[in-house]
Amino acid sequence: MPRKNISKQLTARAVIFKKLNLRALDQTQWRDRAHRSATADQVLQFRERVNALVPDDSAARRAFEVFHLSPDNPYHWRGLLDIFAELHFGKPRRAGARPKWTVARKSELAGHFVEEIKIMQKADIALPQSLEEVAVIIKKRHPKSYSDTTSRQMYVQLRSFFSRDENADTQFMTWISKRM
Repeated sequence: MPRKNISKQLTARAVIFKKLNLRALDQTQWRDRAHRSATADQVLQFRERVNALVPDDSAARRAFEVFHLSPDNPYHWRGLLDIFAELHFGKPRRAGARPKWTVARKSELAGHFVEEIKIMQKADIALPQSLEEVAVIIKKRHPKSYSDTTSRQMYVQLRSFFSRDENADTQFMTWISKRM
């Protein structure tokens, strides 16, 4: 469901729940384990839609099918609730497109790449075995420059510095060995 329609959908569901008088159920003694267990057994089952007051289960049924979950397992219900809550109320996505890799930004990354290799050689530190490791190191050493970029995105850019004909990590190792 598109995010812009969620508010309308939730409002419509709230109206239905008010008609069901679910507020009266709030007064029930939920701390009584036997009562809570019996009620949960009733509530956590799919129902036939008799009228407009009974919520439509088709979306929940599809979710269980898609994720290969069992509606009889209460842990699966909990997992599905956790997925929903994370997607709709979890950490919001950043607005806008990912930052573009401009020529200036690629040049900065190339400079950091060469700088990190030189630092490791001077300090006699074991050189990384892959470009992916280099990307992680650069991201850690220059967090402000790459705060909006993942190390995976940096790795893809580093790989583009080498020929596409061969494995980029093999070329990287060859390049490193020539400089030692």
